[in-house]
Amino acid sequence: MANNIPQFRSANPNIATSRIGSDYADTQTILQGAGNLMAGAQRAYQPFLEKQERDRQLVEKTNLLKVQRGVEDEALRAYDEIQGQDGFSQLSTEEATKQWQDRVDATLEEQLDAYGFDGKERDYYREQALGSKRVASARLGVGEANSKAKIADVNATLSGETNIIQNRLLDAPETLQTALEDLRDTYGTYGEVIGADRINDTLRAQAPVMIETSVNGYVNQGRFDEARALLNDKGSVKVTSALTADQRDKMLGGIDRAEQAVIKAQQVAAKQQQEMANATALVGAAYGGAVILDDRNKDHRDAVNLFFGEQMAPQLADMSPQDRTDTLAEFVGGVKVVPDAIKTMVRTSKYAPAEQQAETAAFVAKVEELAPGLLQSTAGLNDADMARSDMINSMIASGQPVSQAVERTNQLVDPNNSSAIKARREAFADIDAITAEDVADQFDTALSWQADVPEYLVAELERDVNSVFSRQYQLTGDEDLAREYALKQMSKTWGQTSADGGTRMMRYPPEAFYAFNDDNGWMKGQLVEDVAGFTGMNADDLDDRVFIRSDNLTARQASVQTPTYQVLLMDDNGALVPIEARWAPDAAKAAEEWRKAQIEEGREKRDRSPLVDVPMKINGEDAGSLIKIGKIDWGNMFPDSTWRPTNPTTGEAIEPAPFFGEGPDSMIAPDFNE
Repeated sequence: MANNIPQFRSANPNIATSRIGSDYADTQTILQGAGNLMAGAQRAYQPFLEKQERDRQLVEKTNLLKVQRGVEDEALRAYDEIQGQDGFSQLSTEEATKQWQDRVDATLEEQLDAYGFDGKERDYYREQALGSKRVASARLGVGEANSKAKIADVNATLSGETNIIQNRLLDAPETLQTALEDLRDTYGTYGEVIGADRINDTLRAQAPVMIETSVNGYVNQGRFDEARALLNDKGSVKVTSALTADQRDKMLGGIDRAEQAVIKAQQVAAKQQQEMANATALVGAAYGGAVILDDRNKDHRDAVNLFFGEQMAPQLADMSPQDRTDTLAEFVGGVKVVPDAIKTMVRTSKYAPAEQQAETAAFVAKVEELAPGLLQSTAGLNDADMARSDMINSMIASGQPVSQAVERTNQLVDPNNSSAIKARREAFADIDAITAEDVADQFDTALSWQADVPEYLVAELERDVNSVFSRQYQLTGDEDLAREYALKQMSKTWGQTSADGGTRMMRYPPEAFYAFNDDNGWMKGQLVEDVAGFTGMNADDLDDRVFIRSDNLTARQASVQTPTYQVLLMDDNGALVPIEARWAPDAAKAAEEWRKAQIEEGREKRDRSPLVDVPMKINGEDAGSLIKIGKIDWGNMFPDSTWRPTNPTTGEAIEPAPFFGEGPDSMIAPDFNE
């Protein structure tokens, strides 16, 4: 480049001798001017040279930055990709670093080739690119990441192995010594990675954890004494030296709390089991007719609700509507107490879908057959509710679809439809009334003959039945349904009785409330015996002289299923004279006497199948067969029931305990499905 610039000769040339002298002054002047010219030219060109140098340095710096940027980008990219690859933790630090270095070197060589750098210039750029802080940091980071990955991998492995050892110890708490040795061996396997100091520190920290795991294992298995023995150094492993006082006290306190919790849970479970057993015994006795339950008695209601909720409800859901209806009705009609859930169902059925309304209507009708008046006296149903049920059942029986039957019934049986009720009231005047003889005919069956209606009761009976007939007709507008309903209603308040002698009609006959089997002849004997006790007279002198009569108190008591009766004693002149005492049959006493007479005979005749009819013991007493209700069998699953029916006079328990499902015709093992 310097060759392109014009060069001036020296300002001090050799001067010929001949010229020296005359022209010296001129020559010096010329030479001085030339020198000055030369110096000016050099001064003028200096900025150009300086700019050229700056441009060269800028190009060099730019190229270096480009090379460095490419190398740094690859260094960071290689750092991320290498440490993210599978098996990174399995590489040695040297292997991980070499992978990274190989990728960075390859990228650098490609950059140098692209710029055409050779020789010293290439070496310079390589040295500068690899020496940047970012590249150096990436190189160091690869090694550190590899070390951390190894430690994390080991930690995960150790955590898993430790959990396995702890789980084994939890199942076999007596193997604490073996568990501690396994833990030490497991950590020792990774000594090169985590170091001896960390192994020792970890084992010291894990010792209390393993001890507590062993204690928890004992506690979970109910081995509380062994857990305490371990913490008191009475076992094969001495542990107190590995625990602080607080740690040991906390574990001992945990054992005490756990033991108390177990005891409490066992007590609660035993109480629940006992309650279920008692409920089962009581329901079985009531269903078999051995005792009479009272819906007003909280204990009776609780027992029925418990038995229904725990034993029946879960199985009812899987039944067909018909089976569910039959089973529910047989249960309610048998125990004479309506479970709360069923009360809610019948009360709210009018708001339910049509299919459920139809199912409820069928249930109400069946319960009415088995226990007339029960739903009205205990579940709060009124005449309108009964009318709805009767009409839905009637329409469905006639072939109408369920939805149409329900919809039509809701239109017809509407107590708020005043115009329709008024028209029906006027039309009722032209309908023949029901006579006392019509009512008496309802009790004339193949198993019983028509009872006489005493003359003094005819008007009262006809007033009662036609009042219901009129009210039901106004609700439904259907004469046949209303007539049938009224006659059925009379069977709830009127019926045959032979409790005081020959068969006759009366209101609220005791057989409707206190019968426990089909043979109620015991009532007459019990009446005479009780009146003899009331009056102090000889029982033989009272034969055919004692009678009972219903009054207003009887009616009020009948609404809750426990009526008492006025007692009339015929004097020597044939007049009936009331005595002060009131009377009600003692079904429990009669059942006890019957049961004692039947128990041995029944046991001798019964041929048990141990797979089907496993007896249940009550204080060592054979408690009999399964309770069979509809499609479900229960019983024999709750041992040692303490429930006993009690004598209402003495309050003493009746022994032996009633048999499940017993009845006079059952020979102790009845099948109520037949």
